[in-house]
Amino acid sequence: MASSRSPCGACKFLRRKCVIGCIFEPYFSYEEGATHFSVIHKVFGASNVSNLLAHLPLSDRCEAATTIWHEAVARLQDPIYGCVSHIIALKQQVVNLQAQLAFLKDQAYAVANPNDQSAHDLQAYMEECDLINEIPKCSNYEDLVTSLTLMRANAHINEIPECSNAQSSWRKC
Repeated sequence: MASSRSPCGACKFLRRKCVIGCIFEPYFSYEEGATHFSVIHKVFGASNVSNLLAHLPLSDRCEAATTIWHEAVARLQDPIYGCVSHIIALKQQVVNLQAQLAFLKDQAYAVANPNDQSAHDLQAYMEECDLINEIPKCSNYEDLVTSLTLMRANAHINEIPECSNAQSSWRKC
């Protein structure tokens, strides 16, 4: 009697029968499972991933499978740095946003205190060094607060420099 059970994406890719208790089945049984597993297999190898998942507690395996896939994709895109290049880019974005925030705070202080020369000196120095890119020029305090609010909304963060803790929507286990 033929089994009505369809193989998981990993077993489809490896062209083998998906047995009951397959270590890959809970994490690659979806439409793109074979495609995602092919990337993982190309970078890490099926045996290595199987051993890794087998040595993890069941509660951590879903997150591990997702992370392994992201790392494999990053390694294919950037064979030298892998996911580290994305981390470096995010850190640079945090530094840029912190510099923009500092500049806007100084600009707000300069608008609120037009007689204070130190605020004008700092603003001139930052503009001369080109430390800030695409900072809006504001003529009054209300415009400055509005532009700061828009920058925060566009950056999708609540408080600078804290990072958002968004979860990946790759696959829900």
